[in-house]
Amino acid sequence: MEKKTFDFSKVEILSLDGKKMGTEQLRAEVCNSLYMQGQDITECELGRKLWHAVKDGVPQPVEISEEEEKKLRQQFEKYPYLIRTALLKVLNG
Repeated sequence: MEKKTFDFSKVEILSLDGKKMGTEQLRAEVCNSLYMQGQDITECELGRKLWHAVKDGVPQPVEISEEEEKKLRQQFEKYPYLIRTALLKVLNG
């Protein structure tokens, strides 16, 4: 079975004028929400793991388990359509 990864640097959200929007604030929101509002240790640790996966200011791919993938899917469902679909596109590979 191939290992699953999530890479915030691959998240692409376009503004109304078609330009790629920055996702650093979204990354911070997702990570902080998982960490601070996690219902179990898996969610808290996933938020921490995603937050610290940065090299030279660029988010890096993070290997995730099936359970962590499920937690990310649940987290992403809380976001509006455009953001949710961009996040899920990356998660789905």
